Amino acid sequence: MTSWRDQTRRVRRKRKKRAPLFTCGTCGKGYSSPLGHVCTGGGDFAKQRRREKASERRARETAARQARRQKETEARRARRKREDDARRERRQKETDAARARKKKAASRPARPAHDYRTCRDEECQRTACEAWREAREEFYREGHADGYMEGEAAGYSAGAAAGSAAAT
Repeated sequence: MTSWRDQTRRVRRKRKKRAPLFTCGTCGKGYSSPLGHVCTGGGDFAKQRRREKASERRARETAARQARRQKETEARRARRKREDDARRERRQKETDAARARKKKAASRPARPAHDYRTCRDEECQRTACEAWREAREEFYREGHADGYMEGEAAGYSAGAAAGSAAAT
């Protein structure tokens, strides 16, 4: 027999509930033996709706980001196309203008070369012509005076002698 003390000292142990070995992928219920498991209802409908709404929201945000990127890309392409077209048009105008200038230059005769040594225009204001004209006039004046004096002295006596010999 057990004494009163032994009875009071005996501690009753609570049974531990064992954790399930597996969790059902369909209903989320835990089980240890697949033979004894029976799925319960479809689960928490509110949780399922929240998951669906979150999934739809993420899909909308992704679609919005893609649409925004697509719009930015199209805007960049349009801007680049406008710039390229403008550049192409400007280059074409420059090329056409150069061709027109070349054709116009070829259609009219070239101006004759203006040689400063043969220029007799007293009103010509080209620098080379003015310098040549001034130098020619200056040297003509100095040279003419000197040449006249020397020529008269040397030529008169020789000319006179030749003239008198021819007369006789």
